[in-house]
Amino acid sequence: MDMAVGLLLRAARSSASLTQRALAERLGTTQSVI
Repeated sequence: MDMAVGLLLRAARSSASLTQRALAERLGTTQSVI
């Protein structure tokens, strides 16, 4: 059970970091276009 929770937390952290990186890249591209 604990391992499953740890895996879920790790997946949530990785997905959050990926979304933040994607948002940063998208913002960077929009700023460069403007």
